[in-house]
Amino acid sequence: MPGKSAARSPSNAASKQPIDGVLNRVAARPSQANGSDHVQRRAKLLRIGVNGMLSPPGNEINQLFHVADVTMAIGTDRIAAWQNTAKLADFFGHFGTGQDAAFPWFGASRGFGFEGLDEITKRSAHPALKSNITVRLMAHHLCRRQRMTDQHLPNEKLRDDIERAVAQAISEDVGSGDVTAALVGEEVLAHAHIVTREDCTVCGGAWLDEVFRQLDPRISVQWHVGDGDHVAAKTTICDLRGPARPLLTGERTALNFLQTLSAVATKTGSYVKAVSGTRAAILDTRKTIPGLRLALKYAVKTGGGVNHRIGLYDGILIKENHIAAAGGVGNVLTKAREIDSQIPIQIEVETIEQLEQAIASDAKLILLDNFTTEEMAEAVKVTAGRAELEASGGITLTNVRAIAKTGVDRISIGDLTKDIQAIDLSMRFMSMS
Repeated sequence: MPGKSAARSPSNAASKQPIDGVLNRVAARPSQANGSDHVQRRAKLLRIGVNGMLSPPGNEINQLFHVADVTMAIGTDRIAAWQNTAKLADFFGHFGTGQDAAFPWFGASRGFGFEGLDEITKRSAHPALKSNITVRLMAHHLCRRQRMTDQHLPNEKLRDDIERAVAQAISEDVGSGDVTAALVGEEVLAHAHIVTREDCTVCGGAWLDEVFRQLDPRISVQWHVGDGDHVAAKTTICDLRGPARPLLTGERTALNFLQTLSAVATKTGSYVKAVSGTRAAILDTRKTIPGLRLALKYAVKTGGGVNHRIGLYDGILIKENHIAAAGGVGNVLTKAREIDSQIPIQIEVETIEQLEQAIASDAKLILLDNFTTEEMAEAVKVTAGRAELEASGGITLTNVRAIAKTGVDRISIGDLTKDIQAIDLSMRFMSMS
């Protein structure tokens, strides 16, 4: 805990002094997608939300959430948005804690506990912050958003996909309500942790965070490892604290995401390790579980692999039927470049003769479909660096290193995301009160 400082009890007028600077800085951050008018409207909403907090009574929890959500909506990406939220959190330091002790817990992505919040509550002179539950909800809301931005998320599109996937998973599992969790008292608090029973590469923290954010924002998650960390069996991955009912309700959904994504990351890591020292990169394919395309591709990257095209819209892969319908290798490549020359164009070949035709047509990315290792080595010689070669078909951990040693640039493996065995994880409840 930080050292205590003299508590202040600012008046409304004094309290509004620091927020002018905070809001002006927030409003000054441009929004590339919507323009300055959008930013001004957001800043106005933010002012309304904060001024509402400065004037009790009112629904303080909703006001706090409103401020956090509006602030998170400003900026060109989630990291920029979190920086704005951090400024707002820093502003809360003026509410009786002393500026030199301005809520350091809001900036912590891990190790975030109730003790710091209780200390803030004791030292706060402002009504909106004296409510223990209000402070906890606000802090959990902000820190979970920050944790998901800093620790797990690479981009905005994935963030939206996580919210969608989690909402769907909760809906299909919970339906009209968890009748079994109702056996536990509504006020019961619990402490649980998740342990792995086998060695693995951890992946899926953002999905677990989102499960409990949607079920109950009072639940805190303390991560002991991050996505991409390789851990041994019996390692405690994270601790969870909060109301017992939503912890029980979300247990299976959270573990489903964490077990599946950790399995993909772990399997990918095994292939990456197998080809170490060669030039070959390990790639995924579109052979994914429906509804989890982005999640599984994120797990592949977490395990050290490389993403192939996400879908049919961000890359052209020309196969045998395309070649036949277009009238040959040269024709089909010409038509592909006319459609979109800015996205990757890859052509699949089944023989050395087709490979030579593709190279003659200036193909830069060629997939060798079900070539033997001898044929791959020959293809590398024929290509002589004029195009990138990708091996595909029949690849296993047993033969992947031999394939990599032929000199191909890429090896794509459908089994990374299609044929997986969930990592054995367990959520154990340590105490209830």
